[in-house]
Amino acid sequence: MVRTSDQKLVIVTGAGGHIGREVCRLLKTNECDVLAIDVDGDVAAGVVACDLRSPAEVLRLFEDRGVRAVIHLSAILPSAFEREPFSGADVNLTACFELLLQTVKAGVKRFVFASSMSVRSEER
Repeated sequence: MVRTSDQKLVIVTGAGGHIGREVCRLLKTNECDVLAIDVDGDVAAGVVACDLRSPAEVLRLFEDRGVRAVIHLSAILPSAFEREPFSGADVNLTACFELLLQTVKAGVKRFVFASSMSVRSEER
């Protein structure tokens, strides 16, 4: 049975970043239960360590929880992606798809994906 408090649970990925921290703060202000996750957990800030590249770790996010929504904010920034494109694709694509797959399997109705794209203008 899902507890009433769990029915408001929102998972926020990238919660260790500036935008992620602010989203978590706003959700908590609106009395939502938040599961804040980031690859680098921060116990003092209430951020749980989770590597989205690990299907087992992603699956654990949904076990025995009534998740209302997932807000996916974690990603490799464009400069790091350029330096290590395979690692960047692993995080930005493969991990995102795994998170989305587990969200669907858990029957979660809301998945919010936020991303920024850097476009460089090159002189020719």
